[in-house]
Amino acid sequence: MSTNSAIGLPQSEFRSRATAAQDLDESAASWSNSELAQRGFVHIRSIVPSARVDEFKRLAIEHGDATNIHRTPIFDILVDEFAVHRIVQEHVGKDVYYFGRSNIRPADTAKEHHYHDDAKGFPIAVDAPPNSLIRTQSDPHDITQHPIWPVYRLFIYLDDHETFSGGTKFRTGSHRRHALFSKNGFRALAKFRFKEILIPGAGYVNPPVRPGDAILFSLKCKHSGYFVRLRRPFDHVALPTFWDNVIKRVTLSTRLGRSILSLIARPFRETRTSVIIDFCTESDWSRGLQVNRLLHPNNLGKWDQMFDCNRPEFVARLAKSGVRVLNNPSLRRLEAFLTADRT
Repeated sequence: MSTNSAIGLPQSEFRSRATAAQDLDESAASWSNSELAQRGFVHIRSIVPSARVDEFKRLAIEHGDATNIHRTPIFDILVDEFAVHRIVQEHVGKDVYYFGRSNIRPADTAKEHHYHDDAKGFPIAVDAPPNSLIRTQSDPHDITQHPIWPVYRLFIYLDDHETFSGGTKFRTGSHRRHALFSKNGFRALAKFRFKEILIPGAGYVNPPVRPGDAILFSLKCKHSGYFVRLRRPFDHVALPTFWDNVIKRVTLSTRLGRSILSLIARPFRETRTSVIIDFCTESDWSRGLQVNRLLHPNNLGKWDQMFDCNRPEFVARLAKSGVRVLNNPSLRRLEAFLTADRT
């Protein structure tokens, strides 16, 4: 049996990368007409009822230092009372599973932020080469080039970003199209595949989220935090992230600059409180990504975030609420390896 000898993951548990990519192609055929598929994100109104927002926000602030909210009452409220997993499933169009990652994000809003996606790393457990923890080489079945990324993030806002700046900017179609001045963009241009290219400066959206609203998005969708919302009549104009950052850099550093900013843009809230939960579809890619995320250097010492998914009592507790947890044998083997006593 072929194994990844560094962590002892039996490769026979996983199908080939080609087969896994074919599964995603089949999913894409049934998913392609949904709003989530076309835009890469969808705005969901009042996922937390307006009458419950203040109470829920107080609870979020109280548990703001929690490593993972699935150990707090917040998670129970979201799945038992608000049924967020069922709402996500409706938009994804197929069964979804809890990915093992969720947290509370209190943050300052009046600051610069980079344009990025969260679809980082290769799934290592799908036909990974022996002795390799993290794949770095490209291959014809590179999932980062596939229009479907099997992990989705539900971003729940507890503050007003319809009349305030400081929300999250998204770029429509960026999960399935390439930037013009990128390697893949040039390739698409050379082959006259213009539909695969993002038009420079176009497609940016500042969703008008109210307290209790949520954005569900593919982790491949490009986004940036803390947008600048212009005043009327330009309040529906979303600037590219570069210009948002230029405006903040020039105006926020001085009193005069802040006065000028108040004339052209909506004010920033002092802080933003939000809750995120990651869901995934059932696939070998999802299992590999779960292991990859756990091994990321930023997650060292936070292994318990995903290892909870191995524990029968945790799986049983979520099952009572109708939430399924991804079954991942490699996660169990990895936990055994990392927690083994080697003295």
